[in-house]
Amino acid sequence: MERLTALYHFVSQMKGRRRLLLAFVLGAVMPLALAPFYVVPVLFVSFTGLVWLLDGLPWGARAWRQAALVGWAFGFGFHLTGLYWIGFAFMVDAESFAWAIPFAVTLMPAGLAIFFAGAAALAHRFWSEGPDRIWTLALALILFEWLRGHILTGFPWNLIGYTWMGFLPVAQAGALIGIYGLTLLSFALFAAPAALVSGQASRARLERRGVVFAFAHLGLFALIALGGTFYMGKLSRQGVEGVTLRLAQGSIPQKEKWADQYRYRNFDLYLEMTKADAGTDHLPTHIIWPESAVPLFLANNEEARQDISKAMHPGQILLTGAVRFDRVDEDGLLVSKLYNAFHTLNSDGEVTGTYDKFHLVPFGEYLPLTSLLSRIGLKKLTEGVGSYSAGTGPQSLAVPGTGKVMPLICYEVIFPGRMPEGPRPQWMLNVTNDAWYGNTTGPRQHLAQAQMRAIEQGLPLVRSANNGISAVIDGYGRIWSRLPLNTRGVLQSPLPKPLPQTLYGRFGDSLFWVICMVVLLSNLFWRRVTSKKHPHADEA
Repeated sequence: MERLTALYHFVSQMKGRRRLLLAFVLGAVMPLALAPFYVVPVLFVSFTGLVWLLDGLPWGARAWRQAALVGWAFGFGFHLTGLYWIGFAFMVDAESFAWAIPFAVTLMPAGLAIFFAGAAALAHRFWSEGPDRIWTLALALILFEWLRGHILTGFPWNLIGYTWMGFLPVAQAGALIGIYGLTLLSFALFAAPAALVSGQASRARLERRGVVFAFAHLGLFALIALGGTFYMGKLSRQGVEGVTLRLAQGSIPQKEKWADQYRYRNFDLYLEMTKADAGTDHLPTHIIWPESAVPLFLANNEEARQDISKAMHPGQILLTGAVRFDRVDEDGLLVSKLYNAFHTLNSDGEVTGTYDKFHLVPFGEYLPLTSLLSRIGLKKLTEGVGSYSAGTGPQSLAVPGTGKVMPLICYEVIFPGRMPEGPRPQWMLNVTNDAWYGNTTGPRQHLAQAQMRAIEQGLPLVRSANNGISAVIDGYGRIWSRLPLNTRGVLQSPLPKPLPQTLYGRFGDSLFWVICMVVLLSNLFWRRVTSKKHPHADEA
């Protein structure tokens, strides 16, 4: 304990740039705990260090600014190393966009770090010397992480709860409280070692409380792991009777995806993969192509649909991403709109269902503040003239043989709790194209978030990528089969059966907010019976 106390004093007494540098380093190592590494112990180091850095700040009118700087440095390090792969997207058309790489890989993490800054400033406003400061920080962090997932269209990428995708029994808590609830509990667990020591005169009393506090959190997660193990054992691997999926992964480089000289070659590739022998006796009933697999306006192209029909056996169903356009009447004017769409087709080549992506990627699929930013030469990354239009929202499509499917196009899968109105779908289908990001952590992180969506809803999730990681995932988040990154081929698999509706599927984030309120009230009660004034209050 003496060595731990010495380390506490070393960290908490850091000043100025050394304090900010340490905060940056503590944040920068955190992505090691996420996909594909799952080195969970680094989070104990990072969050314990963050608490101790905040412990060392003076109290007073200006203290929140110093806390915000520590939080910002911590968040900047985390997002800088966790989102470095975004820069690879700008290399696809390097001639047009390479100049923007330094800005993209630094300005976006710098902006996202503001949420950590706000959390640290808010937490420090209500700081104390006891173990309750751990939950104060956890509540502030989850509040600002929730805001990160909702403000300016939201970007809830790499929430800390995703670290448990490397240990699925704990991840099953997502079926009850969702990713935000699991992230809240994880914040408290990983910061709990900070409660073991204190630099105050009442150190012995506080340290006894801290030991109880830390072991209580370990016990809580042990119970979650045991409960998750029991939950996962309730149903063996059972597929939907009479359904065999075939996922086609073309692994087409992004530079060739929309190039005129390669368009029909790419289309022919997916036709050949549809007809290919998968080495099994089971003829696929449903064929799945990824996001924008067809480099044509499929719904408007009779010839292309007939080519698809010739490649399919009678009764087969094709589910595919495609770009589509529509002409709509707006105030007497005929306006053309472009959509990132998803179609279902029967074996006669008829489009039987269409879904339009509604959560578009800023700067990727549309240019925010177009009239202003286009004047200074900015444009979106994806091919085509103008921006995509947004669809109307989540929806289900009826698919013969499988029941209703909920399509999710690309990064729509990273947003929790979004389900269509009406009857519950029987499965989810995420069509995507991660070829933008090369052989980086980005596609692996994307897959982990898709696994959590399956756990939250208790629904199988099938993931079809042009390049990325195509996979069939059951309602426990288990991957039944997959095609690795940078692999061209077909994946044939049963469709997992859906699990009974989860509590999260029924109530969404409501239980998460209940937990937040219980923790807040418990913290207030604890402070009322045990609190002392902040140790640095006289320094104001």
